[in-house]
Amino acid sequence: MKFLALELKGIRHFSELMMEFTEGLNIVYGPNESGKSTVLESLLASLLKPTEKERSSLKKWGSTHSEITLTYTTGADTFAIKRILSPEVRDILKGALSTEEPLEVEKALEKHSGFTDRVLFESSTVVKQNEMQILQEEGSRARIRDRVRSLISGVPQRSTDDALLFLEKSVYDAKSFLNRAEERVQFMENELLQYRGTDEELKDVETRLTVYKSDLARDQTLHEGYEVLLQYREAENEYRNLAGLLEELENLETYIRKIPIREKELIDELHKELEKISTHQDRLIGEKRKTRQELAEQKDKLSGIDDELEGERVEKESFIGKLATLFGGSSRAKREGLTARRVEVSQNVARLEDLSEQIEEQLIEWRRKFQLKGEQLRSLMEQCGEYENWTSDMLEARRNEYESKIEGILKGMTREDLEQKISMKREEADKLRGKMVKNYPDLKDKQDTERISIERVKLSEIITEWEEKIKGLEAQHEIFSSRVKKREMLREELLRLRREMEEKMLQRKADEIALNVIKLMYQDLKEKFAPELEQRAEVILSRITHGKYVDITVRKEDLEVFLRVPEKNEPVDVDVLSQGTRDQLYLSLRIALSELLSGDKNPPLLFDEAFATFDEERLKETLQVLKEIARSTQVIIFTHDESYAKYGNPIPLK
Repeated sequence: MKFLALELKGIRHFSELMMEFTEGLNIVYGPNESGKSTVLESLLASLLKPTEKERSSLKKWGSTHSEITLTYTTGADTFAIKRILSPEVRDILKGALSTEEPLEVEKALEKHSGFTDRVLFESSTVVKQNEMQILQEEGSRARIRDRVRSLISGVPQRSTDDALLFLEKSVYDAKSFLNRAEERVQFMENELLQYRGTDEELKDVETRLTVYKSDLARDQTLHEGYEVLLQYREAENEYRNLAGLLEELENLETYIRKIPIREKELIDELHKELEKISTHQDRLIGEKRKTRQELAEQKDKLSGIDDELEGERVEKESFIGKLATLFGGSSRAKREGLTARRVEVSQNVARLEDLSEQIEEQLIEWRRKFQLKGEQLRSLMEQCGEYENWTSDMLEARRNEYESKIEGILKGMTREDLEQKISMKREEADKLRGKMVKNYPDLKDKQDTERISIERVKLSEIITEWEEKIKGLEAQHEIFSSRVKKREMLREELLRLRREMEEKMLQRKADEIALNVIKLMYQDLKEKFAPELEQRAEVILSRITHGKYVDITVRKEDLEVFLRVPEKNEPVDVDVLSQGTRDQLYLSLRIALSELLSGDKNPPLLFDEAFATFDEERLKETLQVLKEIARSTQVIIFTHDESYAKYGNPIPLK
């Protein structure tokens, strides 16, 4: 299997990248953070299906589309595997076999690469810096042996030898556990004997507790009923007392309203007004009398004038009068004077008559006022009743007395406060009665609160006795319950321990069988695998050392590796070899193991900064070896050192 090209779109910091590989040695170089690790991880993600976490780590931040396409050849056919990471996850295989069915894609890739497990693939084909570095340290032989063991077992995390040691320890631990558990079982069975009869004792205590609690509940209910009844009676009494205070308050307010202080003031005012009216009437009567007298005098004058005028008229009509008229003017002048006086007196009479009428009208009006005020006075006098003869000071003193009593009743409250208090107390009493009728109907008609109070006190003492007895029984119940709980815990532990013993016995038997089977299979595998590994590694080592080293021994018992050197003509331990020879041997074994594990699919070898600690001479020798290896197995080296580029196909990263 050989890689031909890798194309990245929206992968980490690469928007797009096209990389082509040759059949031999490929050198991917570039400074740190240039994307070498991204290329290596993309190659691995192409061949072996990535996990969700691996897909997320490869996607470029903010990219709407991410995909990896690897083109490779298996010798006869060329294929391209495309892993679309976003916006949707999809895998597409194109070539001699084209499919998008996930299972078919992975099955084809397994067939082409020879691997299904990424960890095993990396352990077989990817060589990292620390792996080559350890060949410089002491104990290289043990490290090479352990590497061979882990790869031959097919489980990179643990070799078969480790598994065998684990099973042997597991069998030993199971036997030790069973011995200890047996002793523990015997101890618990003896301890359980101490708890005989605990159930009967607990049941007796529970029965007595039930009876006592029932009696306590009965007495508590009656006690609560007495409490409610006494509260109700007390609320009723308080309500009646408050209602009585309100009634007394209303009576006092009525008494205050009946105190005729204002009426007395009005009576005094009416007396003064009546005196004024009476005085005014007397003045009008005097004026009326005077006016009448003057009117009579004027009328008398008018009558006298009329008499004189009548005498003058008779005289005028006589013969003498006529002669007087003819021969004298004094008579006419007299008549004219009398006429003028009569007009004047008539006017005075008319004026006095008008004045007299006005005075009469005023007298009538003042009499009406006097009568009205008199009626008001009589009405007020009647209203005063018993206080008719009381003075204003006496009335004020009585009102102050009543107001003082009202203050004593209210005690700083207002009338509204008292009424609200009465309403609340009525509501409280009604609620208590409703509660009593509902919950304690037998007590609603009991009236003797003194006797009920005595019975309540007795009930309180009885309830205290019940509570003390129950408290003692509960303490006993707790003790017996604790014993029962401990017994059940012991039983559960005993049952769990016996089950665990059964499981351990089954596990021990299974481990013993597995141990024996694995030993037989592993021994058979080593006997078959060691010669094949020797043969393949010898061919590779002979080619890269140009025939200097051709004899590798892999000991079947423990898979220790030895190399025959020309100087001694016998197999020697790896630790005595030169650094360059160890590198050549390790690479030969890695390639041989990769061929064996992949079923001769011969996938490319990937070196990730594997030679960073090599000196110049060792690096040069190793790269020459890899160049020789690359003639049959594709090799891709990832490095930050640009000087590697001259040894193979340079693939720069910027």
